[in-house]
Amino acid sequence: MGRVERVMPLLCITWLGLITGVVGTTPPQDCADLFAAGTRKSGTYTVGEPSPYRVYCDMTFQGGGWTVLQRRQDGSVDFAKTWEEYQQGFGDLTGEFWLGLDNIHTLTTAKSNNILQIELEDFNGTRRYARYSTFSVGDASGNYVVSISGYSGDAGDSLTNSGLPDINGRMFSTIDRDNDGNSGANCASFLSHGGWWYPPSCGQSFLNGRYDCHQSSVNCGAGQGVVWSTWGGTSYFLKKTTIMIRPADFTEAPNCSGPGVVAGAAVGCFTGGLLVGGAAVFLFLRIRRAKNGGKRDVGDGEYENVQHPRVASQRPGSGSYVEVSMETIEPPTVRSPQPLNDD
Repeated sequence: MGRVERVMPLLCITWLGLITGVVGTTPPQDCADLFAAGTRKSGTYTVGEPSPYRVYCDMTFQGGGWTVLQRRQDGSVDFAKTWEEYQQGFGDLTGEFWLGLDNIHTLTTAKSNNILQIELEDFNGTRRYARYSTFSVGDASGNYVVSISGYSGDAGDSLTNSGLPDINGRMFSTIDRDNDGNSGANCASFLSHGGWWYPPSCGQSFLNGRYDCHQSSVNCGAGQGVVWSTWGGTSYFLKKTTIMIRPADFTEAPNCSGPGVVAGAAVGCFTGGLLVGGAAVFLFLRIRRAKNGGKRDVGDGEYENVQHPRVASQRPGSGSYVEVSMETIEPPTVRSPQPLNDD
């Protein structure tokens, strides 16, 4: 086999590897790893090592790669759960659920820094959000202390606002495990019945609270439902919540169209286009040469005398096998031009 016959398939394989994003055999730690490996469909996936677990990945929201920690949308799951249930997680990953404190701890310590995104929607269909630039949860021995800071968004800062009770550095509490520091009451039992990082004053926002408080027939006090106090107060009950995380150093796939394309993305798209185009040209030339019976222009150091394919064998179910003879030739010797004789 000659030089071109050996090299071109390798180049094609290299192009395909770059296009599809070949990665190593390390198991994905989160949805961002799955996204980097080429996964683009939102849904449930297995992540984690050495103890794998299932997560829901949002691969479309703001560039994808988000691991969802909690979702409320229809009240189908009761969030008044015990300590053990909040540790292990509960609900349906395709509907309402809590991922589990142990899994959240694993996720937020697998990467050096994670962004927390909280998506909110009221019963009028209005949506708002809160984003925190740092977020992590400690282990079980410390009662899952939360570390959170760096607010931005349009829902208001109900978790770390200096003018409101701050959950940063607080332990997790449930109806059967009181870690809120309030000597007079268990905030989880007294208010929303859902597990949360309650400060001693019980706080202002409870995304794991009772879902039915929006119904006129249900008598709920302030703060007992699903609330985000900086959006409507503690008696303004919300319809939908989604809590999700993504590594702060996550790199989104380049956007190759639209007015938002920047220089870096344009370079990435251009490079990808060259790779795809190169592979396409190579395949086109191969097909064209096959259709021409092997005839083509011969360049220095390439092949000539390529014969029409001939069938070597035929086996049922295996297709035809062809042999193509090839010979390597050396470039023709170029002689220096001789001066013309003037007769």
